[in-house]
Amino acid sequence: MDEETTGITEDRSTLYCPTCDKPRDDIKEADDELFNTFYCLNCGKALGVGILLGLKVICPECKMMVVVG
Repeated sequence: MDEETTGITEDRSTLYCPTCDKPRDDIKEADDELFNTFYCLNCGKALGVGILLGLKVICPECKMMVVVG
């Protein structure tokens, strides 16, 4: 399987819901050392929020394989 792969970028300034791309009010004030929003490095789509240990997912926006960890 020769899929193109990419990584992520992290943002601690505002925590976004990866489904609707809106700020999550319930964790907006979370300690920014514990929570990040993770974005596809290729297209910038929000993929997840929280603490990331590892990730292997197809980005729903650009269809690239995102691999971390």
